[in-house]
Amino acid sequence: MAKAQPLGTVGMFKTLIKSLWWDLHRGESYRELLFKVLNIFPGESGCQIRGHFLGKLMKSAGLNTKINAGSVIYFPAGMQIGDNFQLNTQCVIHALGGLICGNDVLIGPGVTIWTINHEYTDLNTPINTQGWNRETVSIGNDVWLAANVTILPGTHIPNGVIIGASSLVTKKDVLEPFCLYGGHPIRKIKHR
Repeated sequence: MAKAQPLGTVGMFKTLIKSLWWDLHRGESYRELLFKVLNIFPGESGCQIRGHFLGKLMKSAGLNTKINAGSVIYFPAGMQIGDNFQLNTQCVIHALGGLICGNDVLIGPGVTIWTINHEYTDLNTPINTQGWNRETVSIGNDVWLAANVTILPGTHIPNGVIIGASSLVTKKDVLEPFCLYGGHPIRKIKHR
């Protein structure tokens, strides 16, 4: 494989112009800008303002949506959330594959929810050109994801579940309703 050559000043400028044009003409850029603007509002009022405006970008959003500053949602149009949804700070959600959350869902700081993954099965094609595999994540009612939990594509979290801090949940994990889970690999700690 040939090594990529560094761009000269003119080449770098052309690449920058193409990137800026692309950013201004794709819908996601406006959403990113909206996130940055909405993040200036502090406190509880800021949570409610972000919840209101970002809820309008979602497929559906229930009442009393609160979103703390510093979180990022990619493709919010793929999200369906119920009433009393709360998203803490520094969370990253990629909802291109679909994210369905019930009522009274609490998402702690630093949580990552991913609904897509790279295709990688064709050994003759670089991974970054093989496209994406999309799988919906579903989260039931009355669920709490504690700090720094990671949810991978295709995961189902039933009603009443609590996921302990820094846990990893995959689609292979079969969770029972109204239980506390934690760890990596995840395991049931107790019934609520």
